[in-house]
Amino acid sequence: MFKWFEQLIPPFTSGQPVQPPPRLKDFYWHFVKPIWPFWLALLCTGCLAALIEVSFFAYLGKIVDLMRAAKTPEQFFADHTWLLIWIAIISLVLRPLVFGVDEAIKNLAIAGPVSNRIRWETHRYVLRQSLGFFQNDFAGRIANKIMQTAP
Repeated sequence: MFKWFEQLIPPFTSGQPVQPPPRLKDFYWHFVKPIWPFWLALLCTGCLAALIEVSFFAYLGKIVDLMRAAKTPEQFFADHTWLLIWIAIISLVLRPLVFGVDEAIKNLAIAGPVSNRIRWETHRYVLRQSLGFFQNDFAGRIANKIMQTAP
């Protein structure tokens, strides 16, 4: 199961490396553009997870109000059985599923492969430079910049 998430984004790209754009917004979009559906999926699962968390407070308040309005505990459970079942399904099934998918997308599908993909693309671009490019720069400075580029 984890391997499926890890293989969604290939860390190595094919084709000719191109120079990343100089402007910051364009630079980010250059690396996000090929994998934007995964960022959108992360946004959607994150929003859904946040909605589930916030809904717990609403349900908790509603349960407290309904418990105070009920004459006996038996009446409360008889009148609101389906609400309690719905809350149990959300908290025991839906919440762990959504949070698990959100964490899998974030940590398995995006974090590792995207960092390696950015490093690989910038490394391939730097490798195409002339020997004079490397001789005229401080030792290690270029490699350091490549390692700092990825998140």
